[in-house]
Amino acid sequence: MKYKLKALNFNYPNIPIQIGNLIHYGKFNSATHTAFAWYEFTENNQEYVMVVEAANQGIVISPYEKWWLDLQYEKGKLAIGTPIYPIDEKKVESFIKKTEGQPYAWMKLKDMAVYWFLGRTDVEDTDTAWICSEHTCELLRIGNSKLDIVKELNLPQNDYCSPMDLQISKLIKWEQIERITKVYS
Repeated sequence: MKYKLKALNFNYPNIPIQIGNLIHYGKFNSATHTAFAWYEFTENNQEYVMVVEAANQGIVISPYEKWWLDLQYEKGKLAIGTPIYPIDEKKVESFIKKTEGQPYAWMKLKDMAVYWFLGRTDVEDTDTAWICSEHTCELLRIGNSKLDIVKELNLPQNDYCSPMDLQISKLIKWEQIERITKVYS
């Protein structure tokens, strides 16, 4: 499997997000986390994918073992999205370096309730803190202005974007969407 410059949607067990997805999108077993596969490399005969994501530690760049991503894909726990427009790698690299280390935007109880009932997040500090899908959407937009998922889906702003919004976008071609649903049904 090739991962370079693709969006990754994971189906991690996360009951609050899954309930929000059920309420808003009609799917319980669906994407709960998203990330961006920046590039692939080999070190000591082991293949890796450098993944950029907003996680508990903030914006992090981590090497994922390619075999592990392949296994998640095979198990139906990972969908891989290819943007239908080319991505400007220099702009993506610049954005990643600019945002690396910026904090994760923890959802407060009010935000969690909004997500449960409306399927949207309402993160307060949008200038310096990120949720996973917000960062991935902005990274894609920076890489190519035609990939504006917020504009395409008429979202109020990018911190309302969820991993499921990325999946329903027509600007990204997704693999494994149907399989994820079948594996967990």
